[in-house]
Amino acid sequence: MSDEDEAPVPSAGAPQPSATAPAPAHLRDWVRQHEMSWEIGPHLELVHHQKLQIGWELRLHAQVPEGIDPGTPRTDLVHERLREIVAHVLPEGLRYDVEPFDSAFHLRPENDFEPEVELLVMIFRSQPTEDVREEEKAPLQEMGRRLAALGARDKVWRH
Repeated sequence: MSDEDEAPVPSAGAPQPSATAPAPAHLRDWVRQHEMSWEIGPHLELVHHQKLQIGWELRLHAQVPEGIDPGTPRTDLVHERLREIVAHVLPEGLRYDVEPFDSAFHLRPENDFEPEVELLVMIFRSQPTEDVREEEKAPLQEMGRRLAALGARDKVWRH
């Protein structure tokens, strides 16, 4: 990691990056250096004995350089950068929560068990008592386009 990892990071839930946030080119470089990938899936809860999709779970994964231990200030910086990326890619108007930092490395078989820092974002639907409508998916598609524009890969860096 470089000194770039120490740039200021917007607070959780910020809908747009601040004026001091790095330019997208800077984020693209960071995404490439950390081989960032992402995945999104439904967030289901049991309501009145029925499964109901109340929103989505967005997971961002960033690899960490060799020799870095979990739970150190360097991994905190990786997590902070992922939070900054969330602020950059989530369309305005979405209601979401960023889960607290889990300082353990995450090892996924689809990424050859390379150590990664994970950021989990819960995106909430406006009307979770109804079936998912097509217009609710549009902001998620926009988010996917923004992630792709940064160079992030869908599900796994290596194919």
